[in-house]
Amino acid sequence: MMRAREAALLTAVVVGVALSGAAASFYYLDVARSPAPSGAVTVTIVAAHGSFTPAEFSVREGQRVTIVLVNDDSASHELVVPEFEASTGFVQAGSSGRAAFVADRAGTFGFGEPSPFGYLSSPQPGAMGTMTVLPP
Repeated sequence: MMRAREAALLTAVVVGVALSGAAASFYYLDVARSPAPSGAVTVTIVAAHGSFTPAEFSVREGQRVTIVLVNDDSASHELVVPEFEASTGFVQAGSSGRAAFVADRAGTFGFGEPSPFGYLSSPQPGAMGTMTVLPP
């Protein structure tokens, strides 16, 4: 009779350890998927009358950046940040588009309308801007 109790107790201990290990693994996976402590930032930029407003903004290195381009102009626009391979795609007049990326290095980076020559250009000086990524 004593052996049956010991076997039941041993089974309970083994099952308990297995379940707590599974719970620990689940917790570990959950923590590993949580967002970076540096957070996220959304910057809204308005395209109107051939310019972007604001033309300058700052974020912190490590932040997930979402740029929302609101097109208040009569023509379609696209906003690109080449160094981060980010683009809103073409945004029709009266619409908005998004570009998201992680600012993974500090520095000053240009954004603006893309050029068929592979760099930023614009017939109007206001259709370009600067993003500064500050150290964390």
